[in-house]
Amino acid sequence: MLANSVAVLFMITYVTAQQTCQLTDPDILGPYYLPGAPTSKEQLCANLPAHDRLVLTGQVLDYESECRRGIPNVKLDLWQANYNGVYSGGQSANDWWCRAVIETDSNGKFRITTLFPGRYDDGGYRPAHIHFKVTVPGYPTLVTQLYFNLD
Repeated sequence: MLANSVAVLFMITYVTAQQTCQLTDPDILGPYYLPGAPTSKEQLCANLPAHDRLVLTGQVLDYESECRRGIPNVKLDLWQANYNGVYSGGQSANDWWCRAVIETDSNGKFRITTLFPGRYDDGGYRPAHIHFKVTVPGYPTLVTQLYFNLD
């Protein structure tokens, strides 16, 4: 039995909820993680025109409860590339675009407003994705990435 495991379920607005309880697969941290991102209620990439918004909703669930219990106040450290596949550098107060720390609600639910990330300029090696570093006191930290079926 896995002790203190976290399952993260993502639902994009047009996708139905997952029916089985599965652990979220870990993924690499990657070279573009920067600690110290600003906190936000739900915006990962701010000041987006309405037609460019991507809204993700999800829930962080306790695997040991067979995913019947959400985990409150989870810190989601998020980062992604912009439309052009470029990451911000975090070197000034204005240089944290497409980076944020968002906290789940009392039921482990979250909502993220962002844009569809661009692909790296690497010849098509990496598909578009959003990075997640999931931190919960008493649980191992989970680093993962959200990929899109469209890419």
